[in-house]
Amino acid sequence: MKEPTKLPKTFLVFVENDDGKFGYVRLASYYNEKGGIDYGIKLVKKISDASRYVTLENSKAKAKALKEKYKFDSVQVIDESTKKSYLIH
Repeated sequence: MKEPTKLPKTFLVFVENDDGKFGYVRLASYYNEKGGIDYGIKLVKKISDASRYVTLENSKAKAKALKEKYKFDSVQVIDESTKKSYLIH
């Protein structure tokens, strides 16, 4: 008999800058000069293209790191199922 499983809660990061740029964060990988792989971000408009994070604590930590690194004015973590947002200070 099959047991039902619960999917983990997923979260999105939404950012806005003072120059009017805004969108959901998508992690993108690219090759560096040494032949390794580096990661950067892209801002996407469609929610289906955004990167997902599991657990609220993990997503808040990642959002805070992105805010400090890229100097975004407004950063929010959004619960994908309930659409509740958490503002990152």
